[in-house]
Amino acid sequence: AYPASEWLAEARLTLGDSLGALGELDRAMTAYARIDPAATGLHDEGWMKRGQILRTRKDLAGLKAHFQAFLQQRGDSPRLPEALHWLGWAAR
Repeated sequence: AYPASEWLAEARLTLGDSLGALGELDRAMTAYARIDPAATGLHDEGWMKRGQILRTRKDLAGLKAHFQAFLQQRGDSPRLPEALHWLGWAAR
């Protein structure tokens, strides 16, 4: 069934991508944020895409907080270097 589907995380990532392409950035952020952390690769991808939306909006304080939270919550992620890059970018 839908709520337990193995494809739910990927569907939410795709929904976020589609909404972002349509300029519906708030709704894209929500779709990305709803990706289950158990789907680590997709969850981290959604986290990075939420960061890109914050960057697009020029919300540097939000971007910094977003990636600091990533470091705290996902410190074992292979996406850690990317998060560090964006933290450095926001601090410049």
